[in-house]
Amino acid sequence: MAYPKAMLLTVATNLSKDWAKKRYKRQISEARRDSSCVNGHHVADAEHSILIKQIILGLPEPLRDRIVVGEMRDGAAALETLKSWNTGHPGGLSTLHANSAEDVLRRLEDLIGEVMVASPRRLIARTVDRLVHVRRTADGRRIDAVLAVDRDDRDGVRLRPLA
Repeated sequence: MAYPKAMLLTVATNLSKDWAKKRYKRQISEARRDSSCVNGHHVADAEHSILIKQIILGLPEPLRDRIVVGEMRDGAAALETLKSWNTGHPGGLSTLHANSAEDVLRRLEDLIGEVMVASPRRLIARTVDRLVHVRRTADGRRIDAVLAVDRDDRDGVRLRPLA
């Protein structure tokens, strides 16, 4: 096999698309009847977290150097992504919808707050190094800000403009 990373990325993408189709169908059927929750969390959120974990653990160790997650849409996926990035991997990349670069960390904290009682600030501070905010303009999408995330002694963060 000439390109194992490309093949694994294709497999992971197809698994994610298949999961999204199943989730959509499940949401439609749940909308027709009462929505079901387990311990206060939607079943689909827990399944998404498990899917991300299975994909990461299913990759051979040499191919786990960068963990790329398309978009963090729910707390379970965001938490699992941060936990994976924070376990000795040299880097990762994901997208997240937020109103500004400064709001990204608060949005990430809010998402994870959906599945955790305790604030995830320490995990976020130790995991996120850079933020790139892309703004939609009349001319298309443009990079609005590039920020470094500097950690302080109390696991808080300070944002520093890079560009």
